[in-house]
Amino acid sequence: MQKTGFLVATTAIGLVLGLTQAQGAGFKINETRTTANATAGAAAIGGDVTAMWNNPATMTSLDGHHFAFNGAFIIPDTKFKKGSGTNVATGNNGGNGGEFAFVPAVYGMWSVQDNMKIGLALTVPFGLATKYDKTWVGRFHSVHSELKTLNINPNVAYKINDMWSVGLGVSFQYADATLEKKINNASFGAAGEANSKVTGDDWGAGFNVGVLFEPMKGTRLGLAYRSKITHGLRGKIENTGLATANAAFLTALNLSNGTTKVSGDLTTPESLDFSVSQELGEAWTLLGSVVWTRWNRFNELGFKRQDNVAVNGGNVGPVERQGWKNVFMFSLGADWKFAKDWVAHFGVAYDQSPVSKQHRSPRLPGNDRTWLATGLDWSVTDWAKVGLSYTYIFVKDAKIDITNGVNPFVPGSGNRLQGKFESDIHIIGINANFKF
Repeated sequence: MQKTGFLVATTAIGLVLGLTQAQGAGFKINETRTTANATAGAAAIGGDVTAMWNNPATMTSLDGHHFAFNGAFIIPDTKFKKGSGTNVATGNNGGNGGEFAFVPAVYGMWSVQDNMKIGLALTVPFGLATKYDKTWVGRFHSVHSELKTLNINPNVAYKINDMWSVGLGVSFQYADATLEKKINNASFGAAGEANSKVTGDDWGAGFNVGVLFEPMKGTRLGLAYRSKITHGLRGKIENTGLATANAAFLTALNLSNGTTKVSGDLTTPESLDFSVSQELGEAWTLLGSVVWTRWNRFNELGFKRQDNVAVNGGNVGPVERQGWKNVFMFSLGADWKFAKDWVAHFGVAYDQSPVSKQHRSPRLPGNDRTWLATGLDWSVTDWAKVGLSYTYIFVKDAKIDITNGVNPFVPGSGNRLQGKFESDIHIIGINANFKF
């Protein structure tokens, strides 16, 4: 068993480190559980070992030892339509700004005693990936944005009695960010374009707690909290092509060609998850979930030189105001056991966007989203189960009207991007669950 555990752990780490970029609500990734994807996020307190991510107390409902692998293929389609207010004279609409991504997750659980379980979740809870043509009309706002994360989350759960269970976990989270865009030298009274790329990474730590209440057979209510995690990103900014004809402007804005060490803060938000599950006979189970996420912690994405001198250059450089708001996600779903070894899943969800039109950026051009989901699980044997899910996400058109690169000493400077983003997302999920 020890050899199996070591193999599981090393395989899991390799899988999670492989590909870790995606788009989510805000930049939160809800695709960490294929079973939950099949019900549009409603299956938060049961079904299999992967539920520990939503609520660690759910582990007490399982016996034996469990291992699960989940994978989500995310296929976004994001197109920009330029409005008449866009003042960049040249450039196309950027192509498909959304990037294909594969999001893996691995879970393991060991039964220490009948009433005590320990588990480990390796997930990718936050991420984004947008990439536009380098000559598109919004290139002075964004060309490439990427956030990769890895969360290592050991958990323990204890069953107090037949009605109450509690769970507790800690998280060690790695974040790696890349932000790239063009800079219009016209902001400095010169010709041509420059390129600016910022990279940084860091580890952070947090915790999660959960409680599971089962007042009667077939009825479950769960409440779980996951804390914020603060990252002190450290990395570098690389500028090339900045016009030196008006060097005084560059000096005043703390901008220069070359590579400079920088640092910046990134906080991933806390969330509160309330879920309910109700069995209706032997075939049907109704599911519901409400998740609150505190996105107002994400006020600014910016970097400073490591000697504490700002490198933003007003709104020419890498500092970008966010001003996000707190949001809810509402999910309803159902499980239908239509045969001995087969379970079908259905779900719908409404996922609020934390981004307002005032602060919307092509780095993450999201808006409110509606999920439609379905899936199928097959119990191959008593100890192995596989599943497949499909989710289609309608994204409300995201209007944008932002200006950067304004230099008060250069009349007429500034790069306005005005128009709308049209997006939808397809998600195909796979899972394999094993019991030992």
